[in-house]
Formats: sequence, structure tokens, C-alpha cells
Amino acid sequence: MDALTHAVEAYITHGVAKRCKKLSENAVRLIFANIENAYAKGADLEARQNMLLARITQAIRSHAPGSLTYTP
Repeated sequence: MDALTHAVEAYITHGVAKRCKKLSENAVRLIFANIENAYAKGADLEARQNMLLARITQAIRSHAPGSLTYTP
């Protein structure tokens, strides 16, 4: 849920670079496509990997130039 919150927050925040918004959009898609199976079927490794990928995407986004949280 943390990754989803950060992805939505980044998407709706003004002043964020378009590439950062695109990363957030992709993370939201991954989360919505996989969250139910990742929770209900813990053995579903593909769903769990996609949830991890969504989280990693948000970590990359938060440290990318053009992100409001970017610090070089």
C-alpha cells in the first residue's frame, strides 16, 4: 500500500517531471493488476515480483531528476 500511496501522490503532484509521472502510472498499473493475488495467494511468485517491481519503480522515481524529492 505504501508504493501505491507514493505512486498516486507523485502522479497528482504539480511540478513533477513527465517521466516521473509515467513511472508512477506504471507502478499503479502493476499494483492494481497484482495486489489481490499477491495477498490471497502468497505462493504466486509472479504477483509478488510485480509488487516488488512497483515498489522499486517508485524508489527510482523518488530519486530521479525532476522528482520533488530528488537530492543529488
